[in-house]
Amino acid sequence: MSKSILLSFFFLVSFSLLAQNDRAIGQWKLLLPYNSTLSVTKGEDKIFYATPYSVFSKDQTDGSVEYYDLVNALSDTDVRFIKFDKSSKKLFIIYQNSNIDVLEGSEITNIPVIKDKDFFGDKFIYDIYFKEGVAYLSCGFGMIALNTNSLEVIYTTFTEDAVRGVTIEQDTIYASISNGIYSINQQDVSIQDISTWHKMSFPSLPTNFTSGLVGSLDNTLYFGMNEKLLAFDFGSKILDTLFEEPIHQLVKMTHDDEGLVVVYKCDGPDLWDDCGGKVIFIPAGNDVLDTVKIIGEPAVNRPVDAIQDGNDIWLVDDWYPFRKINLDGGFEDAPVLNGPYSHRAFRTMVFDDTLYVAAGRWSPT
Repeated sequence: MSKSILLSFFFLVSFSLLAQNDRAIGQWKLLLPYNSTLSVTKGEDKIFYATPYSVFSKDQTDGSVEYYDLVNALSDTDVRFIKFDKSSKKLFIIYQNSNIDVLEGSEITNIPVIKDKDFFGDKFIYDIYFKEGVAYLSCGFGMIALNTNSLEVIYTTFTEDAVRGVTIEQDTIYASISNGIYSINQQDVSIQDISTWHKMSFPSLPTNFTSGLVGSLDNTLYFGMNEKLLAFDFGSKILDTLFEEPIHQLVKMTHDDEGLVVVYKCDGPDLWDDCGGKVIFIPAGNDVLDTVKIIGEPAVNRPVDAIQDGNDIWLVDDWYPFRKINLDGGFEDAPVLNGPYSHRAFRTMVFDDTLYVAAGRWSPT
């Protein structure tokens, strides 16, 4: 836990006690910056959000909110991202230190298998992909296949370079590694040996290229290269460019049987630059080039994560933390949650049963 987060945790708990002085030790209430969202995923009837400090859900039926934090549920802090597995009905919570919590109903199970792994090198978890009861974790040291029911490791494939993303199409696993995309049949007995994987080649691309996240849909492989979103049709062997825009960075890619959602964030030098990001939706079962939707401003500004829910896109944005975009047009913002604007709470005052928080920081001058 970093010093700034630890100090903020202490101060916010203390201020909560001042505002509600009838709370005894053990009944403290956290006042966290719930609007600093960085990840979103869809459960069965809930939309889950994550901030660096907590996870919470909003029920799509009655709008009720449930909170999960270090006091009442989570085993760690500094969340990196969350993803829900529809098959096992479990929420996977990935932390910056590679610790993992799994939420099923109201029960939390901690999986410190990567966090506690004793070796030097990159232990970072970059992404997670679910398929038929298996969670494929893309890590700095390779790929881990985890049984989503028993939560036990099935196998580990070690690589020299970081695995940035994994997908499966027609029984073949595709892994995006620093120098290209590799593939192998998911039933291959030598799957743990990366030297037996096949390095793929694509028309008009160099032998070695850097790719990040990867996804698949309808016999087509999708991946990013620099500022491009590429689509490779396995049948025709044609490589198409679906999106290309300067200073845009691919930050998230989620996909299921309904479609694929890709998030590009503008990588401008300053948060307030006139440089909006893009959310790209590719529906299943259609001609990709005719049906791809590219959503930009004003619905999308500084996107961080997005998921599809029927005809809606739930968006996490640096500017607007809770936004729902309709694929037929239009968008709406949900009310922000009660809490400090950010963890940088440098002054507070309690007056007339209300806690006032000055969120921000002093400039160097």
